[in-house]
Amino acid sequence: MNSLSKVKIQVQVGGQIKWVDADKAFARLMERYTKKQSRLQDNLEKRREKFSKSLDDYVDDYSVEMLEDFMEYWTEPNKSATKMRFELEETWSLSRRLKTWNRNGFGKKKASSTSFKLDATGKFYIGYCEKCNVSDFYEKPQYEESRCCNAKLLEEKRK
Repeated sequence: MNSLSKVKIQVQVGGQIKWVDADKAFARLMERYTKKQSRLQDNLEKRREKFSKSLDDYVDDYSVEMLEDFMEYWTEPNKSATKMRFELEETWSLSRRLKTWNRNGFGKKKASSTSFKLDATGKFYIGYCEKCNVSDFYEKPQYEESRCCNAKLLEEKRK
């Protein structure tokens, strides 16, 4: 058996004020809200997919890993899940953002200083060139390249 709410509320419908059952009104509002949220989520997913496809043009220029990190960062939704990070920017040029992202090393996994051994003074870290295996001393090896070959620095000498 369907019971009616004991609470009535006043609503305006088409310019007329009516008294309606509060439970029914609340259920109707929740139904409309749920549909709207579902449409927003679907729309957000479609826009995310479109953004992903726009990155396909750059697969030859950048690594897939870098493009995935770029996409993961820039498609983060806002708190209300209505817009993504890149849509909140005042200006947007995909090619320029990718160049900057790549140049600044965003998304790259950097080794921490603690994984490099310290020299006898305890001031500098010992890094080994990935190409020629030559060692040298560095203040912040996780942000630097080898002085000899401008290659990645390793924490240990290759065997």
